[in-house]
Amino acid sequence: MYLLFPIAILLSVFFTPKVSIQDLGWLQGTWQQDKQNYTLYESWHKQDDSTMVSASYYLKGKDTIWLERVRLEQRLDKLTYIAAVNGQNNEQPVGFTLVEGNATRLVFENPDHDFPQRITYTFHAPDSLIAEISGTLKGKAVKRQFPMKRMQVK
Repeated sequence: MYLLFPIAILLSVFFTPKVSIQDLGWLQGTWQQDKQNYTLYESWHKQDDSTMVSASYYLKGKDTIWLERVRLEQRLDKLTYIAAVNGQNNEQPVGFTLVEGNATRLVFENPDHDFPQRITYTFHAPDSLIAEISGTLKGKAVKRQFPMKRMQVK
């Protein structure tokens, strides 16, 4: 029993993805996805050396509807995605831990969350990324992709 604890610590050190806020410059900026009746936006910026923040919203006509606020926090070697979604979880933030990552792909998980249990960002090109939420919802596997284009500054 006493041997298992040191082994667990060693495994977490060697198998924790080594991605830091410094590797995520590609995420900064405003991303958009055009839908038939609205446009979805996600704006990311670096708050400090260990934190990036985002606000997601959509425009429907002249109305702005806020969806969520996200913080990516770097604490030692741990990167955590913390989301507060309007109308969910009593507006309380929910954390997702980085389980897989490199300079162009981030996968965060929280198996105890109702939905999603997994959040993924994949960088495809300087102007293209795919955000994805997935997991089990009402007993069924669900995956929703949000292909986004970087907004050009005018």
